Amino acid sequence: MTASEHVRPDTVGRGRVSVCMATWNGSEFIYEQITSILSELRPDDEVVVVDDASQDNTVALLRGLGDPRIKIFPQPMNRGYVRTFEKALSLASGDYVFLSDQDDVWVPGRVDAMVEALQDNQVVATNLATLNGPARIGGPFGIKDWRLRSGDSRRHAWNLLVLLSGLQCYWGCAMAVRRDALDYLLPFPPELTETHDQWIGLCGNMAGSIAHLDERTVLRRYHGDNLTPAQPRGVLPALRSRVMLIRCLGVARRRGLGHVSQLLRSAGAKRTPSEVGSINGRAGATDAPPPSTSKQPHGSRVAIVVSLYNPPGSVVDHASRWIAEIGPVIAVDDGSPSDRAHDVLERLKAAGAHVIAISQNSGIAHALNIGIKHALTTHHPDWILTMDQDSDLDADYVTRAFRALRFAPDPSRVGMLCAESLSGVRCPSWKPSSGIEEPLDPTQSGTLIRASLFSALGFLLEPLFIDSVDSEFNARARQQGWVLLLAPGCNLLHSLGKNLPAKVMGHTLRRHGKPVEIHYHPPFRVYYMARNYIFLLKRYAASQPSWIARKIRIDSGTHIINLICGPNRIKHLEATAYGVFHGLTGHFGPIDPHLAHELALPKESS
Repeated sequence: MTASEHVRPDTVGRGRVSVCMATWNGSEFIYEQITSILSELRPDDEVVVVDDASQDNTVALLRGLGDPRIKIFPQPMNRGYVRTFEKALSLASGDYVFLSDQDDVWVPGRVDAMVEALQDNQVVATNLATLNGPARIGGPFGIKDWRLRSGDSRRHAWNLLVLLSGLQCYWGCAMAVRRDALDYLLPFPPELTETHDQWIGLCGNMAGSIAHLDERTVLRRYHGDNLTPAQPRGVLPALRSRVMLIRCLGVARRRGLGHVSQLLRSAGAKRTPSEVGSINGRAGATDAPPPSTSKQPHGSRVAIVVSLYNPPGSVVDHASRWIAEIGPVIAVDDGSPSDRAHDVLERLKAAGAHVIAISQNSGIAHALNIGIKHALTTHHPDWILTMDQDSDLDADYVTRAFRALRFAPDPSRVGMLCAESLSGVRCPSWKPSSGIEEPLDPTQSGTLIRASLFSALGFLLEPLFIDSVDSEFNARARQQGWVLLLAPGCNLLHSLGKNLPAKVMGHTLRRHGKPVEIHYHPPFRVYYMARNYIFLLKRYAASQPSWIARKIRIDSGTHIINLICGPNRIKHLEATAYGVFHGLTGHFGPIDPHLAHELALPKESS
């Protein structure tokens, strides 16, 4: 069967559909499921498949279909179905977003019925029939023929009560949401380790905008590898699940989704679209969106400033995507000496970036300041996103960042929106006097800085040259009462230093049979790191002792391990000593050429 045979005739005015599917070792049943889905879709719809590190030929089978509507995103490691569905939802671009399991079969007419219900609701949930299983779908606590009923659609308080008590549940594979619902559904709460479908049902009821359909729109296949059990769970697992949902209820309230007491007082009352919009903190479904010159749904103007030094060719691809998805890019080359750099700069210009070339190396602070000033005077952005040349952003990064801003207690005091994780590893965080969870020391790469912050604080401190430039600016902002907000779901793809095996007396250290790695920096970088660290201690130890203490605890351990287990120990000790001395005596700016020559390595050992 060819791809064209799956294409459904165009339906005028229906809007674009995204189907989000999480796959894992699903090759046995996925062909029947994907063909049933494609037959429901139009040529401009999409199926977003996030594969959770399958070990069979699931991905190859999907690619072999040759249908351009299928977009496949393999994950390098298994993250579990909840996080996999979360990523799929974040990648969806349609007006209506459907969830799908890999092993069911869609009933014809499903899309039309659910899209119709989504015209007046942000969430829709339907019922199931079965394949190779019992004739009726069992419900919680052994309830026979458990079904959602359309008459309960507006009984939001009742739905919440029975959901939280475990007497009712929603099936994700039988649900769909309108795009504006993703604003409060994503990111999933960290507490949510299972039953993402119950989270969606909870939020839909909290928002007062969910429809139950009596129809059975999915044939659920029963087989030995189902992730959701066919039989009721034990008491303790069920209780743990309820506690988790109650905690998620608090997250929903913080996201502006109504208040339980209000729902109880108005149980059964039908809300108009404008009333639903007021609960969600934005216009209702029938209102036209506010005008905006931004390419982003949040409406803020963003300009990207990226610093370059002997830039890799990959920065061109990154910049092209940033321009298309986020906003203008200003690339500042800090006196790159290599001939190859000229070619990269020309390609950046051709991609649409504004390129500024500095004649000699003046440090990352100087380069970023030049780019920031150009962005402020030329593009008048609301926010500046600073990037390194070897960094990239996960999909939907900026949208997630602004979603976090909307849920902050006082968005006007948020000066920076920062990555939650670097290459999948969560950044250290803490709660300063503001009581809001903040990243301990966010790197400038991937940080959105409010444009007005530069008027309030000044620019990056250029005498530091490189290293701790972002730490000093962060401390300055925090000292003046600005919040550095950790944005859930924002993952920066970033490399910090060079990974080398840790060795003691020539022997590689191992843990659980695998070599222990350290982040290695050449001696001249160690000099800057030690020198500028002393500067931070001198300037901020008295005013921000808690922050400094946490930094010392984390950073000193890393530095000591490098001195003991890394290569070129003598050079690193010498660089550290010079750095500490110059930091104490106030010697800043670029490293002295004679010292740089003394610390230089003829060839890095390993």
